[in-house]
Amino acid sequence: MNLEWRPEKPFQKGGGQANQVSLMTYDQYVGTPSVTIGNYYVETINRIEASCPSSACPANAGGPNDVYIYPTPGSYGTEIDIQEFQTNALNGSSGTGVAAGNCAFSNGGNPCWSNWQSTNPITGVSNYSNLDYHTYGALSTSDGKTDKRVCMYIDDVLQVTKGCLIEQGGAVGQPDTNFLTRNMIIMGASSNQGNAGQPIEFDVKNIIVWSCANYRQAGAPGMCNGTILSTSTLPTGQTLAYYH
Repeated sequence: MNLEWRPEKPFQKGGGQANQVSLMTYDQYVGTPSVTIGNYYVETINRIEASCPSSACPANAGGPNDVYIYPTPGSYGTEIDIQEFQTNALNGSSGTGVAAGNCAFSNGGNPCWSNWQSTNPITGVSNYSNLDYHTYGALSTSDGKTDKRVCMYIDDVLQVTKGCLIEQGGAVGQPDTNFLTRNMIIMGASSNQGNAGQPIEFDVKNIIVWSCANYRQAGAPGMCNGTILSTSTLPTGQTLAYYH
């Protein structure tokens, strides 16, 4: 699917989500979910078609263009941006757009990976470009009581120097709410500031979601919690940790 944001569309003159051309598994007008998930592995193959020089796209005007997991309205939890692109050129006038996999405060408020931050670089993917198709993944698992973990991937390679992280979410003083949060799946192309000077083209080949057989069921069974925390150290020194 090609998701296209165009600067001349009059309904996009506002700010924020008013400038997003998107699809989601939640009807925000009537508050009815079509599909929500608890714990999950989500994988998507996508790209942006072109970067945007600063002469046409001021800072942060060219996105976000992303596939992401977001807590359903009224709940606490962690937004996981499996990948998030800005068409803004990295060097202001040249290079591919900005790319990151955001995991909220799971990584101290930093992205889990990015092509612009030296402390959390892309790991094990040679000649990376978000103008090319890549496979992006996020695994979120929990015991449903005390612990929740998140692992981020590009082309099946685990990202983050540490590996899988303790997933943060929920309000301070209310950690239990994160274990009950249902999530919707969203994809979209946007110019949140509404001032991108050229069309934004976001191409999504697919989005595949794995969960448990009872994922539609309300309550704890539908959260697809695990009982055993499996941990191992990869040859890269990263820690692979997930519940099953």
